[in-house]
Amino acid sequence: RARINSISGGGMVNVFFIDYGNVVPVATVSLRKISVSLIRDFPEIVKIPGLALECSLASIQPSKIRNGKGLWDEEVVERFKQLLMQEGSRVEGKIFSVTKSGSGHSKFVVSLDNLEVTMASTMEVVEVKKALLRDKLAETAVESFLSQQNHRERMRYAAYNEAMQKHLNNYTRSDMQTPNMKPLKEDKSKLIMRTPLNGPFSPLEHKVLCAYRHGAGKLANVDPESVNHVMLDQAPSDPHDHWMVAAHVGISPSSETLLVRNTSWLPARPGLGALSTMIFAPQVEVRHNANKSRLTGFIAGLGPKTTWDKPEEEITKVERTLAFYPEHDMEVKFDIDVTNQDINTVNKLRYWVNQMLSTEDHIMCLTQPKKLDLAQKGIKRNLEDLLDRERKYEEKVPLPAGHEYRWNMLKAGMRMQSQLGEQDKNVYKMIDGVRVTMEDSKVVMEKLVTLYSRANETSLTPLASSEVCPACPGQLMMSTPRDIWHHFHSKQHKVEEDKLVQASEKGASSYAGSVTSGR
Repeated sequence: RARINSISGGGMVNVFFIDYGNVVPVATVSLRKISVSLIRDFPEIVKIPGLALECSLASIQPSKIRNGKGLWDEEVVERFKQLLMQEGSRVEGKIFSVTKSGSGHSKFVVSLDNLEVTMASTMEVVEVKKALLRDKLAETAVESFLSQQNHRERMRYAAYNEAMQKHLNNYTRSDMQTPNMKPLKEDKSKLIMRTPLNGPFSPLEHKVLCAYRHGAGKLANVDPESVNHVMLDQAPSDPHDHWMVAAHVGISPSSETLLVRNTSWLPARPGLGALSTMIFAPQVEVRHNANKSRLTGFIAGLGPKTTWDKPEEEITKVERTLAFYPEHDMEVKFDIDVTNQDINTVNKLRYWVNQMLSTEDHIMCLTQPKKLDLAQKGIKRNLEDLLDRERKYEEKVPLPAGHEYRWNMLKAGMRMQSQLGEQDKNVYKMIDGVRVTMEDSKVVMEKLVTLYSRANETSLTPLASSEVCPACPGQLMMSTPRDIWHHFHSKQHKVEEDKLVQASEKGASSYAGSVTSGR
């Protein structure tokens, strides 16, 4: 059975095989119409819906490193086919959600939480999603609001006891309907409603905020002639920041509005904007939270003020926190987990850039082919290492009042200084790490304990704000205590929680012991 999608000309049409799921060009002479007599003899041919289901893997997306446009490349497609099309293999999947499809091939798309392939020869079970993530062919993503909503409803339904399921499955039976009810006549005049629409702005439209201090309080507008003048959020359920770079920033005559030109979106990869700022800022000082358990952000700019018009001994502690050029400082807060290991990798990138900007025998290293080739390989290696790491969403942590845009706020005992000497000669100063006192796994365990205290099997009272499980990928939003309870009792969560408990018992830590600037 096939459905004609389009007519391509030359006696050919593109058809969609509703029982197999593939779209192929077919000659018109090969088509046969389902006749009335055939339907009379075999009514199942039109009553049975298409056997092909449009499916997708939940909580993953194309790697932004492999393809900046967010498309699956040929290597990933071939690897996916190789995993699924093993001869004699058995494929099983667990449904995450069922939502409306936008492809036009079917009415619904089934998102699969996992997809397992059992090899016929070795009986080995391969999880397709984990294989793609392990090979860096895909990256984790946040499911859409509708997908998460459908998943929560499915979890709630599955949690009912057998009697309730029987009641829900038979609620349309006549014996369960209220007797002696007169049929109500539909008032069609009530079907037409008028409501005002606020336009022309879309609720998905991006608003641009300036990142540096002087422009933070001004409205930023993209040049009307730019392709990025109207920007729609393609992933509204993704909570991460999305960064834009502008080659030219102007200001209106009234000094109230910024006009940006020659703009480019950075790939929508979690943390890319913040990490890029750390790589290219002249000087960076990292921030930490109140209990010194994680890195929360940084200040970037030309560093603290170093020249004074009075003796050194008369300079106060407050004055030492002033910036050299405060108007263009940037106060950035992390919405991902960043560790000293990441700072170490950023320092390696800054080191290679410094090497290329230096001179040797009055010859700039950037013009020497061997040194340039060595630096390019070092930058590529460390950049891939930095961007390939899995990044989970973290709530932004605000700074105490009066601490924003202040330098030298990191106490000497908390600093982990770089081992590279002669910093004054470098354009990009090495970034000091921060001594944190708690392991990353323990931080996650503390969050889990807090969520466990809120879990309740029967409560549907909405939470003050939606919660996210810190242990499980996919960033499923939980809006009620019952959602938390059912998620914590799911098989996937128990596996991830066991890994955290084992890591915590072994004393594993995600932080580097020291920050260096080696190759």
